[in-house]
Amino acid sequence: MAKIILLLVFISAFIYNYNLKRKVTYYVEKEPIIIGILVFYAVIVLYMAYRYYNNFIGYTLAISTILLVYSIVFFPGIANGKVLIFMGSTPLLKLVELSEIKEIFTDNSKDENSFKIKIRVFGNEFTQTYSKTKKDEILKIINS
Repeated sequence: MAKIILLLVFISAFIYNYNLKRKVTYYVEKEPIIIGILVFYAVIVLYMAYRYYNNFIGYTLAISTILLVYSIVFFPGIANGKVLIFMGSTPLLKLVELSEIKEIFTDNSKDENSFKIKIRVFGNEFTQTYSKTKKDEILKIINS
């Protein structure tokens, strides 16, 4: 019974994040190390499901946790007048209006193909990396 409750929690959190993602126009740039960590996480979780459960509910629970982590990593971005951020204290993403943001500024990344946006909201600072090819469109959204 506990596995089914966990499964429902993970799937509902993923669906919530997915619905917020649908409003986003520009997504954060994915770094290769993050993709590698996610693949490593998926392998470990699926191995644990095989080793300890080896049944349908175990594999479904493992896949739902992988999907939730995937949504946390790959769904943040910028929509029209809003920023989708990962708060860190919850697996749910938060869609923040630009009017709620106290401070937002850009920072050039070490990588010449990307730039960073630092957002100060809710007493924390969040950094998101975007492709430089979309810089003008993103800055237009931020400054509007």
